[in-house]
Amino acid sequence: MVRLTAEPFPLQAVAKNLGRLSKLNGLRTTPIDFNKSIRSIAFKTVYYAFHHEARAFALAVKEVDLADLLHAWIDKLDCLMHQNIIECMKRNSGLE
Repeated sequence: MVRLTAEPFPLQAVAKNLGRLSKLNGLRTTPIDFNKSIRSIAFKTVYYAFHHEARAFALAVKEVDLADLLHAWIDKLDCLMHQNIIECMKRNSGLE
């Protein structure tokens, strides 16, 4: 179970699998704070798909605070991506 809750696995999991991991985690003798683990992964990565899957998981299990936090983080990533696109376009068009 430790291997399944370590960062590489949840990072590639879809919402349904995150839900299964959460349930399995609850069966451990000393469960980890799974939501804290998801937050930690979310703030360390820009892997966009993870954020959307984690948000879908949070909404499915009615963890509103986690869902709101992930939604805000997705918005920040969107903004960063759009800024980078604009900067790249400026550089490539000679406007800079």
